[in-house]
Amino acid sequence: MVEFMERKHKLLGVCSGISRSMMYLVYNDEYAIVFDITDINTLGRALEIDPPARFMDMMEVFNCERVFKRKLLAVFYTRNCRNYDLIRFSYEFLTKSIFFEWNLNEKTYCFEDFEVAALTIPNRDKNAFCFLIDDYFIIGNAFFYLGCRKFYKEGTINLSITLEKLRHYVRTNVICCYGHDFSKMGYKLASKYFDPSFKVQNSKISHLW
Repeated sequence: MVEFMERKHKLLGVCSGISRSMMYLVYNDEYAIVFDITDINTLGRALEIDPPARFMDMMEVFNCERVFKRKLLAVFYTRNCRNYDLIRFSYEFLTKSIFFEWNLNEKTYCFEDFEVAALTIPNRDKNAFCFLIDDYFIIGNAFFYLGCRKFYKEGTINLSITLEKLRHYVRTNVICCYGHDFSKMGYKLASKYFDPSFKVQNSKISHLW
């Protein structure tokens, strides 16, 4: 079982593009760690703002006032980032002092008072990961719209392996952060079988168990 600290950092999820891809920042007033960069300029601005909400669209980030100069401590990807060298060398704030490595081990990485536990999963990409920091569980595309099996090369076999691994290593009551904003699709699906409150449609996080 992966041990995690009580929540002492804030979470910002930034949604962008037609596919509604999610980038997550876990932060305090001084530092931040980012998961799955979707837009480097949005990341740079997000490091400087005091987010008015936990989840924002990309353009909403640029409408916020600059009030902080947070230091980015680390960059993590839930799946293979083929252009991470290009990203690093193209932007000044992604310096060598920032942890930015694809060849991860299944262990806990520590930066200041941030602890990031990495778990490997048999996803469609080689060396895919989920991350647990505080009680935030960054799962990327491990479960793509109710666990769509196309993200598993061996179909339900690898999906079963992933579920069993998470059941064994991850505690209950984590906040599950998906790789895409599925709120509209999820609400549409739920409406076929239930009568969900309309405010549920705007919810972009859920408890995994």
